[in-house]
Amino acid sequence: MKLKEFRELTADMRRLVNDWHACVDESERQLWRDRAYRFFPAFTSATSPRASSRDLENRLEAYRDCLGLLAIQRARVAIRDQAAMPRTSRYNKSPARAVRLSRAARGAMRRGYF
Repeated sequence: MKLKEFRELTADMRRLVNDWHACVDESERQLWRDRAYRFFPAFTSATSPRASSRDLENRLEAYRDCLGLLAIQRARVAIRDQAAMPRTSRYNKSPARAVRLSRAARGAMRRGYF
């Protein structure tokens, strides 16, 4: 790959990172994620024998910035999904709920309900 193309890919990755900060809502962030995942194969496979150490450092920094934003996005989605789950649903899956049910069942059996 030519050095110019290599540097343009790095500049495109930086632009992609900067574009994330312009996202207003979740739909735009989802579009940004899709765009980032489509861009990754071309970016990661790019090599240039003429690239200087500075070019490689810039490329690595842009790559880390983008990965950091994607990690933040994954964490936000996980938090959003957990928050979307009703409180009772989380409680019903908890170990405390199982303990309370077993105690209630034992009490009902002692009282002769079963």
